[in-house]
Amino acid sequence: MTAKTAEPGRKTATLRGTAYNLRELSIGEYDEAVQKATDTKQNALGEDVETTDRGRLLRFMVLKSSGLTLKELAELPMPVVLKLNQLVNDMHYLDEKSDEEKAEASEGDSTGNG
Repeated sequence: MTAKTAEPGRKTATLRGTAYNLRELSIGEYDEAVQKATDTKQNALGEDVETTDRGRLLRFMVLKSSGLTLKELAELPMPVVLKLNQLVNDMHYLDEKSDEEKAEASEGDSTGNG
């Protein structure tokens, strides 16, 4: 079976009169964001320990998903940023159903059993 490239999901959200166009990140883009949000520090035993700043990770994800610049994101009101965070996070961690699962759910809906 040959894997085909799926188009990323897209979502538009209008917040305070401004439309924000968001798209799902590829796994490569997500890995890049994780790398940017991860620091290596020495612990008390002198061992290198990697830690990922999850707030910074989400910020990188929002920037990549929305196409906003860091300056544009920094100037947005906090409630707008929080909503963008939520939308991007929801898109990224979506429980994607297979085509077969979608068909089964659709069949259940048409029979009145689902």
